[in-house]
Amino acid sequence: MLRAVLVLVVTSSIALVLNNSLCQIRFIAAIKTTERMGTNSIVGLITYMFSSCSKPTSIFIASAFVMVTSPIVNTVGATTTSEDIFNDIDHSTHCGWLDKNTGNTSIETHDEAKSTIEKYLYENIMIYDKSREQSLGYTVNKYQKIKDEEQSAAVSRALSEKDIDGLSDGVLNDAILFSIKAKTLYPWTDHIPKDVYLEYVTLYAVVNEPRTNHRALLFNAIEDMMKKYERSNQDQQQQSPQEQMKEVVKLINTRLWSTLGRPDKPIVFKAGLTPKIYDPLSVIAYGYSSCTGK
Repeated sequence: MLRAVLVLVVTSSIALVLNNSLCQIRFIAAIKTTERMGTNSIVGLITYMFSSCSKPTSIFIASAFVMVTSPIVNTVGATTTSEDIFNDIDHSTHCGWLDKNTGNTSIETHDEAKSTIEKYLYENIMIYDKSREQSLGYTVNKYQKIKDEEQSAAVSRALSEKDIDGLSDGVLNDAILFSIKAKTLYPWTDHIPKDVYLEYVTLYAVVNEPRTNHRALLFNAIEDMMKKYERSNQDQQQQSPQEQMKEVVKLINTRLWSTLGRPDKPIVFKAGLTPKIYDPLSVIAYGYSSCTGK
């Protein structure tokens, strides 16, 4: 935000001096994009705007703009942390992602995040799921190429059948929904690198366990105990993300088994049960599991 304000002040002054309608039009367009662009991109955009104006003095001003504002804007940008960016996001409509390799952040709308997650899961789909991708909830042909008319007709039939008897709402959709909901509610999720989140949080199943709709059940089971860790609780903002994650892991591991178990009979460990009791719903139904059960 501070970078955008700085660019706004400098460029508005120059635009007023020029009093050139073409420059003003480009200036307005440039300012509207500042919230979604990096510092260097803003400088380049404003420079292009003035250098392409009709007045000869514009080229000189564009050059002066780069020389004067680049060090100032870069200094301001250097003080902006990923935490600042995450705090400025409207998490009810947007998601923030952290790149663990570069430390950079990116922002997507919830719809864009949904597409990102679905695309990642489809590109890494497990072999056992290829033959039933439609019933799992994947968008038919969204990531495929149509080879011929026969395949095109088959895809059209599949799309028309997808809305029959709930076929358009497979377990994939709940996995994506609750993955995004977690990022909406809990601030420490901002600090989980994007590649880690996609690989380990968004999955609807692991290896060959049954594909069951367990996400809503588990989310509802822990929702009350997690209330104080939500973004809306300002007291918890004094904790670091690492501290919150440690507390949450300990809390869930301590209380989840009794919450999901029968009255006075929490879920317990029993050896040698894989793969018979493997998926979350089986563990809940039987009340026990071995180390590879979830």
